[in-house]
Amino acid sequence: MMFSGTQSVAKPAGRRWGIVSHMAMLLSVAFALAAVANLLSPVGIDWQEAWSRSVDSQAEKSGLVTVDAAQVRQIVDVNSYIVFDARSAVDYEAGHLPGALSWPASDIEAKADLYLPVLHADQPVLVYCSGRACDESLHLAKFLKAQGLQQVSLFAGGYSEWKKGGYPIETGQ
Repeated sequence: MMFSGTQSVAKPAGRRWGIVSHMAMLLSVAFALAAVANLLSPVGIDWQEAWSRSVDSQAEKSGLVTVDAAQVRQIVDVNSYIVFDARSAVDYEAGHLPGALSWPASDIEAKADLYLPVLHADQPVLVYCSGRACDESLHLAKFLKAQGLQQVSLFAGGYSEWKKGGYPIETGQ
């Protein structure tokens, strides 16, 4: 018996549906496990509200005071708070609130030795990052609260809201 060069072997339709059903089952299990992990996580994603309100909501649940751009303007003008920028060092150097110090959330532990010794429990502190979709400032603010600071405020609107308001910025270190 002679065969021509290429022949295609058709897979039975039942086998194709078997693969599809296995993939659907794996995706369902993966989704269920992710949902359980999110529920058990202390910083899980809140599925019941818009992401733009998530940082504000988590801050309130953590006992943090949230402030808006007008309040931050007063804080910056009076200069009675220590202001921390939780964004990356590159973003900080490109532009930050006047007088803000760089404390990237990615370097919380590394910078703790630098900043914590000069902070006291009653020191008013303001933390911000790039904007409402950014939770880096939330992580830094929670860390500061856990270190015993009692007056930690969060500017959820962050640098984008500050810049949008036309308020002054500084660049460089």
